[in-house]
Amino acid sequence: MDSLSQQRLSAILSASYSDAEIRNALQVLDSRFTENSPDSRRQLRVDIQAEVIQSNAHIVREFSKISEQLKLVGHTLDDMNNIVSSLKAHVTTASSETTHILEESSQLLAQKKKTETKEALLKAFAEHFVVSERDVVTLTSSAEPVDDRFFRILNRVKKIHGDCEVLLASENQKAGLEIMDQMTGHLQGAFQKLYRWTQRELKHLSLENPQINAGIRRALRVLAERPTLFQSCLDFFAEARQKSFTPMTP
Repeated sequence: MDSLSQQRLSAILSASYSDAEIRNALQVLDSRFTENSPDSRRQLRVDIQAEVIQSNAHIVREFSKISEQLKLVGHTLDDMNNIVSSLKAHVTTASSETTHILEESSQLLAQKKKTETKEALLKAFAEHFVVSERDVVTLTSSAEPVDDRFFRILNRVKKIHGDCEVLLASENQKAGLEIMDQMTGHLQGAFQKLYRWTQRELKHLSLENPQINAGIRRALRVLAERPTLFQSCLDFFAEARQKSFTPMTP
């Protein structure tokens, strides 16, 4: 017996037949191998090889199905990646556009705030430095009475005239000069009106009992700011009284 046969025999004799795999193999061999002849052994080998080939073919077919499914999964993942990339691009574009819109909104809000501030300043300026046409008429027209409203408007115009000094000391010198000229004209007209009104009141005053009423006294106090007009009124009153005391010649 050659050494190879001895090795095979030793391997067979040393095998443990209590092993489950060996027992299963022997059972399969016993069910399929009924005759120990060269032809039977060759046929057994052919059958086993055919079964192995069929088994491998089945495995290959199953793996082909799995491969196709993996390809589908791969395509799906590619589509999802493309969608995600597209969404990212849209988000980036939207973010850029939103940032631009927010910047424009901030600029518009800042401009709106500046405009509102300017409007508030103009409104405050107009309320303080502008005299309405109605007030000018009350102040200068002889058809309007010399009453509390007249003196209230006169005091406001004098205050505006004085406040123009603030404008002249600032960057608004042109506006200050224009407003001062307007107020000077209004004051001139108001004092002329008050002067004529005072003369009329003094003219109608009873010289026998020359009681100067509160209205005339108030007018004279204001006219004292214009010494020439004030002195003219006093001279007019003194002359009228002097005439009343001069005896008539027979």
